[in-house]
Amino acid sequence: MVHSEDEWDAADQDGGKQSRLRGALSYRSKEVGGYQLGRTLGKGSCAVVKLGTHSTTGNLAAIKILKPRSLREQKEALRETEALQRLNHPNIIKMEQVIRENGYTCLILELGTGGELFEYIMNNGKLHEDEARSMFRQLLSGVQYCHAHLVAHRDLKPENLLLDENGNIKISDFGLSNVIKPGRLFSTWCGSPVYTPPEVVLRQQYNGIAMDIWSLGVILYVIVTGGMPWRLESNVVRNIDDLIKGNYEIPDFLGVSDECRDLIGMMLIADSNKRATLDTIMNHKWVCMGFDGAPDAQLESKPVITNINEDILLQLEGLGYDLTKARKAIKTDPKSPALTAYHHLYSKQQRAQKVNSCQPSDAALVASPSVFLHNITRTRSKTYPVAVPQSSPLRERRGSESIARSIDSPKSAKNKQRSGSGLLGRFFDKFKRVPSKHKESTITMAVSACGTPSPSASRRM
Repeated sequence: MVHSEDEWDAADQDGGKQSRLRGALSYRSKEVGGYQLGRTLGKGSCAVVKLGTHSTTGNLAAIKILKPRSLREQKEALRETEALQRLNHPNIIKMEQVIRENGYTCLILELGTGGELFEYIMNNGKLHEDEARSMFRQLLSGVQYCHAHLVAHRDLKPENLLLDENGNIKISDFGLSNVIKPGRLFSTWCGSPVYTPPEVVLRQQYNGIAMDIWSLGVILYVIVTGGMPWRLESNVVRNIDDLIKGNYEIPDFLGVSDECRDLIGMMLIADSNKRATLDTIMNHKWVCMGFDGAPDAQLESKPVITNINEDILLQLEGLGYDLTKARKAIKTDPKSPALTAYHHLYSKQQRAQKVNSCQPSDAALVASPSVFLHNITRTRSKTYPVAVPQSSPLRERRGSESIARSIDSPKSAKNKQRSGSGLLGRFFDKFKRVPSKHKESTITMAVSACGTPSPSASRRM
């Protein structure tokens, strides 16, 4: 499988999802973490969610049960738990604890007693703009909080937006989320067809923040019109060309205001570089109408920075922040998204410097075949744009079933079977048969032929 730290592509689109679902459904325990398991709240391609009642307090929770088998599934489960542990926001579903036993991963989550936003719209029809604005502001607050903590959701849709007993939004299902890294794009083909931007449908590398903004535009369209911007027939996106071009219509008889139309149009722009930024959206006239200002991201207070690291400031620009505004916010606003993101990037930079200071020298690489092989293998394992078969339909479950989590490159199966083949594999096969007194010279010649990794190359691995 061709993968990197950021992208773990699925070996089998349908088989992987079904095997994981069967594993979740076969969970026989009647109690998890002190919670008695009750009725099934929902089933997805990746997990089953049960109602949990605490044995002592009687508190209710949602118990998400999954059984990761492949490396990709394990990484996906880890991403979701890490994202929920990092995020603490009133409009993001809270995770109480994680329990791993007998190969299963169980997430004990806050229960969205009001159900899904999707069901709410199906039962009540399109929302009045005042109600839609209130919900959309909560959604914007939660998404900005995620992005400030360098988390891209990548699967925003009404089915993943839960409501509490007061009708407040709770963003859920972070299974496809990933950490945002400045200057690096994602390539995994994921999300849900109608909510997925053109660059993902076209199998291009993409910006996770821009992907979330496109999804926000589709969600706003859905809640103010009660319909989808692109036509579905037999659960298949028929007018996919319109989606790719960002073409859609809002019928006049729906009574959608000009301000709301303008905001939707700013988010549903096919060119991701021209798509509105989250800061622009949050300060839009329609969003602020009837309120004192933009939604509050409710970020934790951070120490302001007077001596700004210019390299990190440039990384913030790569995340879509305006340099002038970011510089001012970092120096003066302890709760600004730019300052929160700055602290995350600074911490990552410090950790990376510690790791690099502990890496072996070139001489150590030559003297140690195992370290040499490990580093060369990591260099060869790059992420490539995912090739999606032309025959793969873009299907929907109730309007938005998730696309294949990812798809392997055509050569991955051969690479798995021939893990010992290639230049290094042949070298070490021969190395085992070389007399010990000649091994040192053999290793030196092999390194000379392949080229000794430079320190800068080692840091990229």
